Amino acid sequence: MAQRENDPINAPKELGTVPEDHRYILKGIEDLAPGDHLCFIYRTEKEHREFMTRYIQGGLLKNEKVLYIFHDHKPSTIMHYLEQMDVNIKNHIEKGQFRALTVDESYMKGGVFEPDTMIEMVEAESQKALDEGYSALRVTGEMTWALSNLPGSERLIEYEAKLNTIFQSSKLISLCQYNRYKFDPEFLMEVVATHPFVVYDSEIYSNYNFIEAARFLHHDRAPIILDNSLRNLATRKRLEIELRDKARKLLETIEFPVWVWKKIGDDFILDYYNQSSFALRTANFKGLTGKMFREMFSEYPELIEDIETCYEEKRVISREMTFRLGNEGEMRHFLCTFVFMEPSMILMKGIDISSEKQVKEKLKDSEGKYQELMSILQEGVWTIDAENNTTYVSEYMAYLLGYKPEEMIGKNLFEFMDENWKKICANNTKRRKDGIRENHEFEFVRKDGNRIYTTLTTAPLRDKDKRYAGAIATVRDITKERIDQMEKRKKQMRFHLEERNMYIVKEPTSGLSGEVFKDLLKVGLKGYVISRTPKREFGSKIEGKYNYIQMGERLKTGRQSISPKAVLDFVESVAQGSVILLDRFDFIISKLGFKKALSFIYSLKDLTYNMNLISIISIDPSVLHENEMHMLEKECKGVEPSVDAKLPEDLEDIIKFVNERNLSGIKPTLSVIGQRFELTKPTIRRKIRELSRLDLIAVHEHGRTKVVELTQRGKDILLK
Repeated sequence: MAQRENDPINAPKELGTVPEDHRYILKGIEDLAPGDHLCFIYRTEKEHREFMTRYIQGGLLKNEKVLYIFHDHKPSTIMHYLEQMDVNIKNHIEKGQFRALTVDESYMKGGVFEPDTMIEMVEAESQKALDEGYSALRVTGEMTWALSNLPGSERLIEYEAKLNTIFQSSKLISLCQYNRYKFDPEFLMEVVATHPFVVYDSEIYSNYNFIEAARFLHHDRAPIILDNSLRNLATRKRLEIELRDKARKLLETIEFPVWVWKKIGDDFILDYYNQSSFALRTANFKGLTGKMFREMFSEYPELIEDIETCYEEKRVISREMTFRLGNEGEMRHFLCTFVFMEPSMILMKGIDISSEKQVKEKLKDSEGKYQELMSILQEGVWTIDAENNTTYVSEYMAYLLGYKPEEMIGKNLFEFMDENWKKICANNTKRRKDGIRENHEFEFVRKDGNRIYTTLTTAPLRDKDKRYAGAIATVRDITKERIDQMEKRKKQMRFHLEERNMYIVKEPTSGLSGEVFKDLLKVGLKGYVISRTPKREFGSKIEGKYNYIQMGERLKTGRQSISPKAVLDFVESVAQGSVILLDRFDFIISKLGFKKALSFIYSLKDLTYNMNLISIISIDPSVLHENEMHMLEKECKGVEPSVDAKLPEDLEDIIKFVNERNLSGIKPTLSVIGQRFELTKPTIRRKIRELSRLDLIAVHEHGRTKVVELTQRGKDILLK
């Protein structure tokens, strides 16, 4: 079996289309049931950890026996994942509900992989699970064993196809794990073709390219896969037309205005609108299909800006607007929301938020139809009362959190988040009471314990006396976008840093900390510098756009600059996901003493975690005792270069030279390196210090001279 040699630039976003006899099944991991055969194609360890934890935990909660066949990972690794989710996995192992097998105990039992023998074993284990009182057998295997050229491994696809023949008559759920970057794309195409369900980007898809065993095994595979894909093209077009017609029919039954716009050049053309749109006489909509957005809303530049932002950033945008009902009707307040729809459409909807009662009545009257439309658009709706209790939740919103709508009604909003986000939510709800509407990101905790990242468009609700009566939010899942953004950002970064972490940089003078901060600014993070150095002096060290505050003693003007206590208040006010550079932390230590400074670090660490920040602390280690430095390091991480980082050419040349000498058994001195690149002593010392700070080289004293060798990280960077 061929192993993947080169990673792809981009993974496919769609895995199939719908044949005429196969309808899409909206399935979450909690919906898995006996008879399901899935392949899990994962790209990162984080993706593997999160999905596999949920898969195993789901089986244990349903009283299913779980059988895990290991190869790439150690059993202890998976056990650790589960323990982090508060699963008492040792207890499940002791009572026999969770069982770990090796490849030799399963696929290669007998020394040769025989598909029929393995299927017989799976059937036997399934029956054994039922005899032991379990509701089903949930099995999963790490398929990388097949890349080791073991006898019979070339028959893996035959096994995957044949396995489908036993699901209808058994109480079996099977998940086959494939690393996206270790297997050939051609082979993975065949893997996809043999699984009714595919897990990709942690989402479960009904696989419209699935081919039944009888066809797959008794014909030449390539033409079968090709013909299946080509047939799906016509089917996809038909279904797109059906979906569009269905959406239009749904729009007509929804009792608030909805418009659909299509991008044309630098404007948007009106493609469709529902009857409720006629109530708004901001423009004569009747007969205006085909008209342009800028013309129709020329008096509302803020709406023009919103639709453009929605299209460019592909995110939900909302704004509260006042419109007149009818030609001479009353003025009403509407929450106007723009939702991006692939590939180039914008849905614009307006919900009357003039009174809480009207919002609830509109949602109730259109509930079933609107829920179906929101499911198509993948957007949820959630309303709360003045005490933050859920009064309405759409079916799709409940699905995002792993609940049924009736399970969420009456529950307090704060029950769907962790302690850290409750503080943020309390501040958000206060803003709603103050009449503020806004778009913001938020992290919820699903019923299964996993986290979901969302973007919310929120607005307050008022009763007839204009008193605060609750809030309404449209919610969109951005977990995939967030993960993709983070992965893209990591590839661009020179240093390996992650949100919710503090990093300490030990340096007598500011140097590496500034480089790290600049690196994060370049990948789009919003930056804040807190330093005792005057801004004009600091600005010469770090270029770029960032916010700056000076911390220190009383200034010449007599005004007191920001105090250490005020630093925490300031950090609490910055945008989530920002980067904080606390320059010269030894200054705070000199003013507070170490004990209070350490308490300051504890508070900053909490804020860093709660607000998804990256905090960088620069300190001169010479001002602390060794045990004090150790206490600080326990609360922070060290800065490490990214394996994907691209070094400046001059530094890369130096480590290449050092590596060549090391391979010859020689550790070059600083003077030898300086002579090789014709550098002065101060220059070579500075470059060596930089490489040493990046942990790419190690400098050793050899008598009176200093010699250099490459670290393992340096070798990794060089190989990359």
